[in-house]
Amino acid sequence: MRKIAGFSLAFILSGLSFACLALPDIKIFSPTSYSEILHQNEDKEFTLVFWSLICSPCLKELQTISNNKLYAGSKFIFVSIDGNDLRADVTKMIRRLKLESAEHWIFDSRKIDEIITSVDENWYGEVPRNYYFDYEHNRTRLRKIE
Repeated sequence: MRKIAGFSLAFILSGLSFACLALPDIKIFSPTSYSEILHQNEDKEFTLVFWSLICSPCLKELQTISNNKLYAGSKFIFVSIDGNDLRADVTKMIRRLKLESAEHWIFDSRKIDEIITSVDENWYGEVPRNYYFDYEHNRTRLRKIE
């Protein structure tokens, strides 16, 4: 009986370890994060996607990115504007959309206005908001991801 109990405990613990590994790493997006992302992705092509849990068009775009094989080799960086107080809900959505392997950020709830202007002084916080960066970091605003 002890062998079975020991095996069951080991199995449960290994399952918990695996579940923890599957959680997406979500960084806090502060007013300096935009420039940090640009620096970390120097000489790289990528798309920066700002989204929210309460934005139906955002969720549709995320689903399109997740499902579309055309985007398989592309780098996407996802930023939830919902605020870090909704981290658990954002994590659930990322998992539901099977986007765990991508880079994820979430707005610092205390600095939303500062963050928005640090990204684009012509942005008022509406989403979806997407920017494509080429290898030289020329930024193009994407109206829609299809």
